[in-house]
Amino acid sequence: MIINWSYTLGFGLDKDAGFFLCTFDEVPDSEFMVMASFHTEGVEIDTTFEFLNARISDLDLNIDSAVFVDLVAPGYLRREGDMPGRLTMPQIRTLNQPSDLFKITAVAGATISSSA
Repeated sequence: MIINWSYTLGFGLDKDAGFFLCTFDEVPDSEFMVMASFHTEGVEIDTTFEFLNARISDLDLNIDSAVFVDLVAPGYLRREGDMPGRLTMPQIRTLNQPSDLFKITAVAGATISSSA
């Protein structure tokens, strides 16, 4: 099993706006990402269920999953004159709900192949 993770966090201090977070709108990667992969090759399985016997040989199994978290600036926070890609503390305090700041995406997939 392989687990990979990465994060990109940007923040700063502006003399006028104070503390801010960077949303990296122009970067295609997520600010936080966790990926897990599980792979097996050439596994043999012998099984019996009641009167039914089965044998699977040369089983290859690939399972991949990922969770992505993006910091986003909701449209109602975008005002003319704001610095693109920055969320200041006053803006963050005006969020309708904290979840407005995050976009969470999860994906998963699997492939199974074998010789019977």
